[in-house]
Amino acid sequence: VDAQLTRCINVGKVTPQKGHYSLTKLVLVALSESKLLPVMAQRGCCSVQSRLGTAADIICYNLATNRITVVELKCGFSGSRTAPARSSGSACTMHTPLERAPDCVLNRHLSQLAVTTHLIKSETPMLAKLAALGIDVEDVEGCLLYANEERCDLIPLSDWWKKKSPKIVQALR
Repeated sequence: VDAQLTRCINVGKVTPQKGHYSLTKLVLVALSESKLLPVMAQRGCCSVQSRLGTAADIICYNLATNRITVVELKCGFSGSRTAPARSSGSACTMHTPLERAPDCVLNRHLSQLAVTTHLIKSETPMLAKLAALGIDVEDVEGCLLYANEERCDLIPLSDWWKKKSPKIVQALR
């Protein structure tokens, strides 16, 4: 699904087509219904200072807010997203700087999205080009998209995660 979405998005075919996997179709419909227009997939981003690199699964133009949105895609996952990891019978929390957050699948995925969004937001040449096109680059949005055969759930990246993202990147050094 990831590879098919990447091919479709990177050549501009962002509507469901005959021959697409059912999950590919569901993801494209979910993005469209959320007013997210996919413009690029598997966009690499990095911080030379932090010696850290990753790729944004999908970068979209948000038609409702005139901003870009980084989408972290998780396909096929249908288990509990909020059940905390357990150690010796006790619920675990994440490591500093996220020590107040339960260590669960959802928070691990949101942490990953926060870092990717932070790295994209630090790419000033790209943001300058987007601003020249009239896109609001004051804030780069993020959302987590869970997709399985039953449904798609879009979870926005909250301000709390955005504020924590520089510290997460620093902790990964």
